[in-house]
Amino acid sequence: MKLLKRRLLFVAIVTGILFSSTNLDVVKAENNDGEASTHMEQVKYEHKAIRPHFNFYYQLLAEKYAPNHVKIWNDVIKDREALLKKYRELAKEGKEVGNFYDEEWLKAHNEIHDYSQRNVPSVT
Repeated sequence: MKLLKRRLLFVAIVTGILFSSTNLDVVKAENNDGEASTHMEQVKYEHKAIRPHFNFYYQLLAEKYAPNHVKIWNDVIKDREALLKKYRELAKEGKEVGNFYDEEWLKAHNEIHDYSQRNVPSVT
């Protein structure tokens, strides 16, 4: 139990470090003039540039700590990418992007959330 808490704490710290490093000025978004774009465009560019690295890191974590769930994880990533693509297309067309979660998704989400609340120990 203590080892699990220690591992979860380590994963949380590493994830925090990785997420906080996305705010660094390592990658600069530039416009055609060569000058830095607006702050929001820069953040979007950095997020887009670092996303594959996060996906690879999460894939390695899944393979190491949950090898039985790697296929499920890959399916979730594919679904996520499809939803993001759909969202971007709707936003680009200027359509209102409302609540596009269906009842089946909400039910599955609530079941997973309830399961994790009951079975995953808190790190505190």
